[in-house]
Amino acid sequence: MRIFKNITLVLVTWGASHATAQVTLDQLIEAGLKNSPISSIKGLVEPENELTQKNIRSQFLPQLSLSGQATYQSDVTQVNIPIPGAEIDPLSLDQYKLLAEVNQVIYDGGLVKQKGLLQRTAGQIEQIQVDVELEKMRRQIIQWYFSILAIERKYELLELKQENLLANLSVLQHAYEQGAVLASEVKTIAAAELKLQQQQQLLLQQKTAVVQALSLLTKIPVSQLNALELPQTQTFSFNLQTNTYTDRLFELQGTVLEQQHDLQLAAQRPKLNLFLQGGYGKPGLNFLRNEFDTYYIMGVRAQWNLGSIYTRKNEYQINMLQRKKLAARQASFHEQSQVQIAQFETTIQALRDNLSSDDQLIGLYQDIRKTAEIQMANGAITSATLLEKINAEHEAQIQKILHELELIKTSYLLQHVTGNYLAN
Repeated sequence: MRIFKNITLVLVTWGASHATAQVTLDQLIEAGLKNSPISSIKGLVEPENELTQKNIRSQFLPQLSLSGQATYQSDVTQVNIPIPGAEIDPLSLDQYKLLAEVNQVIYDGGLVKQKGLLQRTAGQIEQIQVDVELEKMRRQIIQWYFSILAIERKYELLELKQENLLANLSVLQHAYEQGAVLASEVKTIAAAELKLQQQQQLLLQQKTAVVQALSLLTKIPVSQLNALELPQTQTFSFNLQTNTYTDRLFELQGTVLEQQHDLQLAAQRPKLNLFLQGGYGKPGLNFLRNEFDTYYIMGVRAQWNLGSIYTRKNEYQINMLQRKKLAARQASFHEQSQVQIAQFETTIQALRDNLSSDDQLIGLYQDIRKTAEIQMANGAITSATLLEKINAEHEAQIQKILHELELIKTSYLLQHVTGNYLAN
């Protein structure tokens, strides 16, 4: 009675997990991406980028600066020529100046524009980098999802095997009571059934661990993850050119290098400003008056920093080297992607070939097991031999289920590697 009581407990525990509504893989991926802490970064990048753009554009607004100085000098300009009717006081050795200056950009060589373009691309890169991190989460969810499905299918097959063992145990028990078989024959099947219970408990523990991990990742309660929907086999066409977030990241990084080069060129062009200075000091603009006075100066200022001629060639070569390094990394990534695609293609074809013969294998092992059951009932074979036939049939059933799940999972992973899901 104790054996049957434990069996009932296990079946009820597993059966309760299927009472809730089924959760799809797409729902899990959506929840995982939505609830990931890193996803919140995307919502912060755009406001930050807009504020930075405003700061950059503010360079076209009038720029106000204040300065002041107090000096003591060893000598001053003096007028030692006598002028009838006029007396020119010499300037003081201590002098003071307070100056306010307003500058307005007229032409900056495109410097502000290039800064804005570079900042916009930097914001796009930051968002894409988040998407690249979320791609890893997507793949992890796919792996865990199909791990749970595989555990569930293995458990269901164990239930079928358990029913078979119990049926044969009942037959052997009756034969033992009639003196037709030895007690060891009954104990062999009973021991196999107890071992099966241990396997069931282990599967339950494995499922619990993966479900809890999936719950932490997606923020979906564990109670809702005990019944997952089996996806249909994915069949889609793809080309050798991948279209993942990583591809887009490489494109944006190439754009940054181009914009950095344009920014360097803009910085080397001449600049033209309007300016207005207002000051208060001793002396003012009239250095013949040794007293505090106000003054102003206004005009146009041109500036051209020719120091870049020393670094211009090196900066260009550095930019070219950076582009070559980026191209090498991009080529390496594409090569690895093509290797993965080829591996997935080979795996998918192999799984399809296996599935075409799995049903045939199961049918053969099923016939062998039924024949063995009759032979054991007639005393022609031992329970150990029958157990071998049961295990062979069970193994074939497991292989079919695993092949089916692996085919669907590989199709999803192929979609992930090629980036086809981005078009959905």
